Amino acid sequence: WEVSLVEGPRGSHAGGQAPRVQGLWSNALEGLDAIGLLRSICPRREGGRQGMYMQEAGYRSVQGHWLAEPRTPLSQGTAPALLFVSEEDLLNGLRQHLQSVAELMPGESCVCVDAMEGRVHLDDGSSLRADVIVAADGIDSAVRRSLHPEVHPSLRGYTVFRGIAGQQLSPKSYQTWGPGMRFASVPLEDSQSWFATFAYHQGQPHPLIRDLQGPEDALTRLRAAFDGWHDPIRETLLQTDHADLLWEEARELISPNVLSHGRVAFIGDAAHAIDPILAQGAGVAIEDALRLASQLDFVENPQSEAMVHHAVQQAEAAATTRIRTLRTMSNVSQFLGHLGPELLAGLRNSVLGAVPAGLKGPCFDGMIRASLSTDSPLLAALGCGGAYEVPQNLRPP
Repeated sequence: WEVSLVEGPRGSHAGGQAPRVQGLWSNALEGLDAIGLLRSICPRREGGRQGMYMQEAGYRSVQGHWLAEPRTPLSQGTAPALLFVSEEDLLNGLRQHLQSVAELMPGESCVCVDAMEGRVHLDDGSSLRADVIVAADGIDSAVRRSLHPEVHPSLRGYTVFRGIAGQQLSPKSYQTWGPGMRFASVPLEDSQSWFATFAYHQGQPHPLIRDLQGPEDALTRLRAAFDGWHDPIRETLLQTDHADLLWEEARELISPNVLSHGRVAFIGDAAHAIDPILAQGAGVAIEDALRLASQLDFVENPQSEAMVHHAVQQAEAAATTRIRTLRTMSNVSQFLGHLGPELLAGLRNSVLGAVPAGLKGPCFDGMIRASLSTDSPLLAALGCGGAYEVPQNLRPP
């Protein structure tokens, strides 16, 4: 296959172009490793680390009590691995690899497509002819909009803020549950990546963060909202510059029908955007791409629209169970994390606190493995699958 990559501008969020961090779970890491790409974005390289593997982690109460933790730290041995890496470094690593195998067209944007002819129309008036069109243009996909104008993203019912604190403040990752609010943080090499969520109140954004007047106002309100929560949340917000803050209304994309159409395949958020705080979006997109590539290998005649269409349909159908599982996990997490008012949140924490660690640990591990679908046919097709072990030279110290 001869590949052309049309790369439009990045999507915008409130707060401007602040740095963003992506999480890559075992499935995506194993897929990247299988095709020789993991080392392009690996955390150890000359000049320091590019990312960090999550290790110790758990859920906490507002007072700081640990409510649930895995039995084995993540990324150790055959435990599920989760690598956090800056979005810029991830994209640069992918671009560097693609330079030798694809024609890169940065700055171009797709306006619409002709699925049967296999033609992509660009915003400069030109067009491209292709045997396969892969729509990987995000939750607001222009390709999907041109073929399926009836399919729209929907709101998840909460606002999410993301930021980067200027120094590492906790070696252990955590997600803290309060009444209708969550705060989570993961350590990077010399900084702290975090997110905070606020559940809607009576169908509207939470009163504490309604009618924001810009990043400075947003950060001031966040510091007030989380004042009194356990350390180091207050310090994390104090160490965050407003230029490193962005926020958005959480959205998802649930399509009742198969989106693939003619020569067009949809992957990632363009096909099935899931809860933005699962740290699964980039990984699922990578899984989708690998799954599609494995199906296209069976296309004997790329000129045959029927053969191409069958391949893209098979790839999309194979993702159905995986996405359904992720949606279930995200709904459970959102329900528990946003439980309110304070009385119900306190009851939730008391119940979880009373459950023996010997029972909570296996449940925690089981939920993670279920969300990863470690028996994925995709990984088996790539010669992977089962328990994935972080390569020795990439393993956390």
